[in-house]
Amino acid sequence: MLPKDTTSALIERPCESCSAPFLIWRSKIAVGQGRYCSQTCWHRARRARADALFLTNVTLDGDCWLRMVSRGPNGYAYVTVNGYTIPAHRHAWALADGGTTDDALNVCHTCDIPNCIRNDERGVYIVNGVTYPRWGHLFLAPKAANSQDMVNKQRHGAQRDPSIRQGTRNGRAIATEAEVLAIRVRKITERVTYAELAHEFGLSCIQVKSICLRRAWKHLP
Repeated sequence: MLPKDTTSALIERPCESCSAPFLIWRSKIAVGQGRYCSQTCWHRARRARADALFLTNVTLDGDCWLRMVSRGPNGYAYVTVNGYTIPAHRHAWALADGGTTDDALNVCHTCDIPNCIRNDERGVYIVNGVTYPRWGHLFLAPKAANSQDMVNKQRHGAQRDPSIRQGTRNGRAIATEAEVLAIRVRKITERVTYAELAHEFGLSCIQVKSICLRRAWKHLP
């Protein structure tokens, strides 16, 4: 039981995470604190906000949801969860499936785009007659099944079609096709430097130079 002289400084309110009522000091409410009944609920709400931001921080490219931030040299996007850095598409699977994934299984792509995190539709994906669970463009399977899927699509070694995954369909793309065309037009029609274009489009001078000299994005006019 709290002393009588302190009860007037307390107020009961529902937790914004679990809705359970709890007592909180009025002074904390005045400064925007006291929204959660426990550290557990605070962490749960923080995680929910991070997950919502994760799923909205994407670029739509046809059917794919591309996460364009925190990408590695392999084209895959990454995200930090509970202090650990993991592939973004693996986190997207965990969000859709309601938990963590088995480390012995791979989260694979039906679309073959490394930074795609589309996880909206539940279904199945079949590789050589074997059915695997699927969420959006992601499916969960052993490494052998992922390798077999790659062979079936002729994405391995000399069989790989060099025309596949050009432009924004390439998970390593650092600009859109519209931006590439705009860069080339401005370089030709205006007296702008590589450095000015790099600053405007958020690229490096080397990347801009490669675009203008058509060393990159060769499939565009």
